[in-house]
Amino acid sequence: MNHKQLACALVTAGLALGSGAASASTTWNLNTSTTVPAMSAWYNLNDGKLGSGAVTKWDGGVGVQHLGADGKAGGSNGNADETLSAPEHAMDTNGRFESLLLNFGPQEVKLDKVSIGWVQTDSDFFLLAYTGATPFSGSLANNTYANLLSSGWSLVGNYANGASTGTYNTGASVYSSFWLIGAGAISASGVTNGDGRHDYIKIASVAGVTKIPPPPPPSGVPEPGSLALAGLGLLGLVATRRRWKSA
Repeated sequence: MNHKQLACALVTAGLALGSGAASASTTWNLNTSTTVPAMSAWYNLNDGKLGSGAVTKWDGGVGVQHLGADGKAGGSNGNADETLSAPEHAMDTNGRFESLLLNFGPQEVKLDKVSIGWVQTDSDFFLLAYTGATPFSGSLANNTYANLLSSGWSLVGNYANGASTGTYNTGASVYSSFWLIGAGAISASGVTNGDGRHDYIKIASVAGVTKIPPPPPPSGVPEPGSLALAGLGLLGLVATRRRWKSA
């Protein structure tokens, strides 16, 4: 290997090491006892602000149960004000617009598949990813559906699927630790029924690519940026030597 080839190899190695993370694909079955991702339920209150509900698990997947009209667990009679009978045991758009927040903790995931295991009437859903510059607390309280898209959340897609179950490709191109799946269709004006019919769905699983950060270099080994700079410097020395020989 001559000087020029060696220098090019060093630059290429340095840039490759500094180019980012590797990735691995994973499927998460949401109605098992898994704790990753952590799940929380949300729905709009009478004033439009989002309140915390309950995640319910069924054979077809997970649903959302909204709580008392004041947004507090129980309400006046000590019970949630939405029954667990079909179809309201699912995540739905009847009365309240319900959604499921997935929290992958320190992992960043590109969520590229959503699997629906149960549907009644219609199965429209939307998908948002948190991409804001401000760290997200994990709570949607005091937000509204209408302001999410101006509060750090990015719309990945609205999906109108009729009354069919199955796995849907999201087309996601971003990585995030927080993903929001909701029944219906979302825009800057809020959430609607999409095509006008109530949506009742259970989310069976999600799948995506997890970003794995590169390991730190061993002690005494230059950082990737240093390797790239060293390679560029070596290229300069080779060029200078060639000019000196030709003079």
